[in-house]
Parts: sequence; C-alpha cells; structure tokens
Amino acid sequence: MTFKPALLCSALLFAASVHLPLYADEITQATPALWIVSDEDTTISILGTMHMMRPGVQWFTGEVRSAYEAADEIVVETIPPAVEEQQAIIVDMAVDKSGQSLRSKLSVADRIQFENALFGLGIPSSSFDALEPWMAFMTISLIPMMQAGYSPEIGVESILTQAATADEKPMIGLEGFEEQLGFLDSLDEQLQITILNSTVQQIHSIRTMMRSLEELWATGRIDELGEAMQESMHGYAESEEFTNAILYKRNHAWARWVNERMKQSGNVLMAVGAGHLTGDQSLLQLLSNEGFAVRRVNAVSASND
Repeated sequence: MTFKPALLCSALLFAASVHLPLYADEITQATPALWIVSDEDTTISILGTMHMMRPGVQWFTGEVRSAYEAADEIVVETIPPAVEEQQAIIVDMAVDKSGQSLRSKLSVADRIQFENALFGLGIPSSSFDALEPWMAFMTISLIPMMQAGYSPEIGVESILTQAATADEKPMIGLEGFEEQLGFLDSLDEQLQITILNSTVQQIHSIRTMMRSLEELWATGRIDELGEAMQESMHGYAESEEFTNAILYKRNHAWARWVNERMKQSGNVLMAVGAGHLTGDQSLLQLLSNEGFAVRRVNAVSASND
C-alpha cells in the first residue's frame, strides 16, 4: 500500500526510534511512465512516482531527466514544512482525543492479530494506544518497507526536491501538509479500522508487494501497477468514501490546476503518485475528457500506452 510523501514522512517521525539501515542489493535501470500535455506555448510533463524507493534504482535519466532539465518549475503533491511544524501538526491530528485506546476499538480477534503484528515488528503492544487508526496503519505499513531498504528520503519526490533546490528551480505543492494528513484523518473511524485490520493481515507480504509494485513502476507498466495497487487494498478500495477522499477528489482538483496552468506559458514537470494516473477517473483520463491531448512519451510497448 502506498500513500503520499507527507503521510509517509509523518509516520516516519513516529517510527524514528527504529534504526533500519538502507542498502542496495542490486542496480535497476528504471523507465517510469511519463506523459506530456502541451499547446503552442506550454508543456506539462506528468511523471508517475513511487513515494518510497530503495537505493540502486536508477530512474532520474533519459526522458525523465530531460523533462526535469527543460522544466521552469517542478510541481509535487506537497512540500512538507520544517520538522518541528510537522511534529506539531501530527500530534494534533494523529492523537485520539476521545480517551479511548486504539486496541479497545478492535474486536477480540482483530486485537490479537494487531498485537501479534506489533510483536513481530518489535513494538510494544501499547505503543499505538493513543493514536487514531489511520496513523497506526500508516506506521505499521512503513516498517516492513524500511526493513526491505525502502525510504521516502530517496523517493522520487525527495530526489526531485533536492535537485530543484540545488538548481534553484521554483517548486509548487498542489496540497498542504495538513491537508494531506486530513485525507486519512477525515475518513470514518470504522473505515480506518478496516484498513488497519487489512494492513495487519498483509504485514508479512508487504515487502514482496512493494518489490512487485516497484518492478511494474520501473518498467512503465502503469495499468498493471494500478491493478496491483487495487489488489493490495482489497477490502476497502471499493469504498466510495475511500476512493473519493484519497483518489478521485484530488484527481479532479489537480486536473483543474493543470487546466489553469495551461493558460500560462512555460515548461512544467508535475510529479504525482503513479496510482493517480491509472483508471477511468485518473488525472490523465480527466484531462483527456476535457479535450487535452495526453501523449505517453516513453511507452515500453504499444500495450502499455
């Protein structure tokens, strides 16, 4: 299960006491999917990203690098504030104010599975009692990824941010940090618990799933990636509340942003999670519906267009 970089960074702050070293077990040359929307004086390159990456994946090359070099500005989902401000926001949003512990909200069977999962991760069973379910499932899903060498610190957005800062390229965040956290925080609590239970049940397969998603992303197989992500969210991805909050409403907002930006001249690289670029309500499909010509510039094969 993958989410947005601000959310991942938030969970990392909570799990910061767990020291999990990064490592590179092989070198992978990646060709992530890239699209272009353009008119006579504006070009917006749209890159599907992985928010967490492992060392050794070489993706900042070829068409992606060219799109970055040509860009006058870089657009990402969010630009996180300073760590101190992030921590204050997280404490305010992620701590349950009802006085009821997280474990007390779970059924007996789900609580046992939850405590066993925490034990397997080396985390005391009471550690998440004060948290809302969304923060618990974010943190629990992160640790196996980190154990497998993945980190948001070397995710696509982080690398682009480092490059843009060094090259003094302007950066734009489509959403605020608190706004991003709010997408999960605003979900119905029972749906949050459903996602938590699903995460716990998949705890032993998260590493394998992440590697599979990375392979599909690295080879530009965006439709297969979307299907795999849907499968990883089995049990709640079909929830209208979830898909609207996490995907569809945001895709519509971003499509409006692109529409307005196309009225200005310039060259833009827009980097958003790959999950937003697949399906009949994807950002790309919304733009196509509005009459924009959306062109894939680095398709691996005709079947991957």
